[in-house]
Amino acid sequence: MKIKNLKKKILGFAFAGLLGTTSLFTFGGNNAFAATTGTTTATGSISGGTLDLTATPTATFPNVNLNGTIQSTSTNAGSLAITDATGTGEGYRITAQASQFTEKAPSGGFKAGTTANTLPKGVLTLSSTGGSITANSGTTSAVPKFKSSSWVIDNGSASTIISANEDEGMGKFNVSFAASSLSLSLNPAYAYIDKSNYGSTNTPYETNITYTIVSGP
Repeated sequence: MKIKNLKKKILGFAFAGLLGTTSLFTFGGNNAFAATTGTTTATGSISGGTLDLTATPTATFPNVNLNGTIQSTSTNAGSLAITDATGTGEGYRITAQASQFTEKAPSGGFKAGTTANTLPKGVLTLSSTGGSITANSGTTSAVPKFKSSSWVIDNGSASTIISANEDEGMGKFNVSFAASSLSLSLNPAYAYIDKSNYGSTNTPYETNITYTIVSGP
């Protein structure tokens, strides 16, 4: 009887050991599925755009009724839209130059023996006083700046009116001039009307103001 009891105990021990081995095998299997990582490299490229500007197409002075003294009249020079999409950060400058104020040709041309009257140089002034330069929505680059408060723009040479230093002025900007930013001075010694071509009507004069943007501060 003692022998039988001993055998039962041994068999029971062996069975318990087998169960323990099975449990350890299952735990080790979970380690075989550990997480791993992967990497994706995204590439792209950038190309430069344009450097340009647009200007208000017309500006009109009110009629001047001559009174024998030096007279002045003014109007709004309008606005400029600047775009620097070059991506170079070189900066830029904007110049303004006006042609000499000249009598406008009649619809049928000047009559034989007559020519256009002209005003002397140095009578047209552009002012930045009261004007502003603002960035468009989404543009965070430093705003370009006016170079001075006023410029005589019809004296035969271009005047730098706005500039952006390196790494400034990138993006889109709007330049707004004040209501009286463009002024005209009339000396009675040189202000001629033209009865031959315009009779009793007002004699029209005109000038072209050219704004130019070039790279570099």
